[in-house]
Amino acid sequence: MHSPSHYHRLRSRFTPAIPRLILIAESPPISGKYFYDVNGEPSEPLFRAVMTDILKIEPSTKEAGLVALRHAGIVLLDATYTPLNDGRSDRAKRETIRHDFPKLLKLLRTTIKRKGTPILIVKPNVYREIGPLLEEQEYNVINRGFAVPFPSNGHQGCFAAVVHFLLRDAGWKLR
Repeated sequence: MHSPSHYHRLRSRFTPAIPRLILIAESPPISGKYFYDVNGEPSEPLFRAVMTDILKIEPSTKEAGLVALRHAGIVLLDATYTPLNDGRSDRAKRETIRHDFPKLLKLLRTTIKRKGTPILIVKPNVYREIGPLLEEQEYNVINRGFAVPFPSNGHQGCFAAVVHFLLRDAGWKLR
C-alpha cells in the first residue's frame, strides 16, 4: 500500500491548471492499478469508462489518455487514499470515508480554481457519504440524487448513461 503523497505525485503531472470537471471516486485499488499510474493498462475499468464515456477517445496508452484528460480540464480525486477494496465491511468503508472527509475538503480547496466547478461522484456509497456534505459546503455536486455506479461487473452501460445524462444536464461540454 502506498502513501497518499505517492498518489498525489502521480496525479500532479496530469492535473489541469484550472479544472473544469472534478470526478471523485472511492479510493485507489488494493491491486495498485491506480488511475494516474502510467504503467497501468488503458483497459482498467474506471480509466476506460472515463476515456470512452466522457472524453470519447480510446487512447493506446494510459499516458496518452491522461494527457487528454488534463487538456480537457478533468481531474479525478479519491474520497480517501486508503484502499477500501480489501475485504473490509461497508461500515468500515463508511467510517474511513467520513474520517478522511476533511482531507478531501482541503484537496478540493487547493484544486478548484473557479466557484461552481462541477463535481461528479462515482459509486453510490461514496455519494451517500460525501455528496450531502459537499453540497452543504456549497460545492456544485451534479449527481443530484443519482448514484453513478462503478463501471465494472456489468455496470458499464449504466455508468455511461448516467454520466452522459448528468454532464449534459449540468451543461458540461468537451472543448
